[in-house]
Amino acid sequence: ALRGACGVLNLAKTNKITATVGSAAPQIDVGDNSQATVTPGLASVLLLGQTNAIFADSIAVGRGKTVSPGGPIMQFSSAFANPVAWFRGTNGNASRVSLWSIGDAWGAKTSQNSAADDFSLGTVNALVDQMFVGTGASQSHINGANVPGNGTLTFGAGTFDVNTLEVGYSMDAAGLGTVNVNGGSLVVVRLRSR
Repeated sequence: ALRGACGVLNLAKTNKITATVGSAAPQIDVGDNSQATVTPGLASVLLLGQTNAIFADSIAVGRGKTVSPGGPIMQFSSAFANPVAWFRGTNGNASRVSLWSIGDAWGAKTSQNSAADDFSLGTVNALVDQMFVGTGASQSHINGANVPGNGTLTFGAGTFDVNTLEVGYSMDAAGLGTVNVNGGSLVVVRLRSR
């Protein structure tokens, strides 16, 4: 009777993934439970390999109603030593991922939302235009319910270069965001928390 997305995707040791330019957002979508009468399902997991080059204009981890705690997650597989991940937009090595969200309660209808990107087992290098970590839902989108969005970004090596970082973005419900920088560099042009 479950109507929620759930699954585990283990990527190979070496990966190059390129989304189609102009395809519908989100191009990479881990754990999206925003359809009507959804149940949280089980956790959705994307395990990255040892070498990962991902070219996408939009990434979402944990949209809608998700399992909480332990919601959707993107992380390195523990099967590989010293893994690396490279994130860019679809226009090549200098382009940015236009939109990256972690823990977006939009479409949750009721109940909980929780998600994480945890790159602590390796090195990440990402160029991002706009990133949301924890976005609360808007009543106009979810039939009057107030659903907090819970998002966590963690990394310990490498660089996240973000033009606009929204941590704990609240609409009608609270957005609860956490960014753990345990090493490496977080470069932000504009940081907002509301």
